[in-house]
Amino acid sequence: MINKINVSDSISKIKPLSDTDIDKIKTYLSTEDNQIVSFTSGDYWFEIAPASDCELCINFIYLSNKEPKELMSLHNVMIPPSLKLSFWESNLACTFTFRINEGSINEIAIFISEIFINLFDIDEINMFTVQVEPI
Repeated sequence: MINKINVSDSISKIKPLSDTDIDKIKTYLSTEDNQIVSFTSGDYWFEIAPASDCELCINFIYLSNKEPKELMSLHNVMIPPSLKLSFWESNLACTFTFRINEGSINEIAIFISEIFINLFDIDEINMFTVQVEPI
């Protein structure tokens, strides 16, 4: 069983993933519209999936009862303006949707890396099992 996020810790890691790992995330963000990319590591999971014909979503395990924007601010996760919080439930999951475009890929990849590092305490992509599955 994984530990819940300690929301009293307002000081988190600020170190980003390597440029190589950021590039891997960008590649996954550019996958076909009919695929789900799943990252798993132990009890942690994170997905990139189509939300509609013109939007993608990122969906991940959410182990807190704090509102996501507040929690992410406490843990140095910067939410890009292109992301919209579309769902969250305490101690279950959180989902953001976005329209993918050339300008947003880098900021969304960095956002994902900040979740991996500052919320999941995972600092390398190879710590995940990554699967790309057709819908």
